[in-house]
Amino acid sequence: MNSEGKAKGGLILGGMMIAIAALLVGGYGGAQLTATFLLNQSLNKDARDVQKQVKALRNLQAGDQQAAIEILESRLDDDLILFDPQKPYEGLNEDTKAGISNAIILAKEYRGEYPRQSRRGMVDEMVNHLFNKYP
Repeated sequence: MNSEGKAKGGLILGGMMIAIAALLVGGYGGAQLTATFLLNQSLNKDARDVQKQVKALRNLQAGDQQAAIEILESRLDDDLILFDPQKPYEGLNEDTKAGISNAIILAKEYRGEYPRQSRRGMVDEMVNHLFNKYP
């Protein structure tokens, strides 16, 4: 191989190494951004949940059982509708699927004992749609 061929080969190899390094750095950066986004979403939801729990507890401490029940019922609705996405979640393991199914069945049994109509008709429809998928 002549010196010109060696130089071209070296350039090609160097270019490939730079491209691979760029992909690795970009992939890492993208993964970090995704992880940060998901962490923020999760903690934001948890913070709202704590606020609702405190409100329900304050209502119970003040003797306003109906207001506390409404908060808890509303939270149940909000959690249930997450279990029925338009496209099925990908990558769920069997334990997670079983946990979701059990939670839905328990909620359906509970709502059978204590029926509820909220002021959010669309949410009620989505919860009923989910319940209709389970025996």
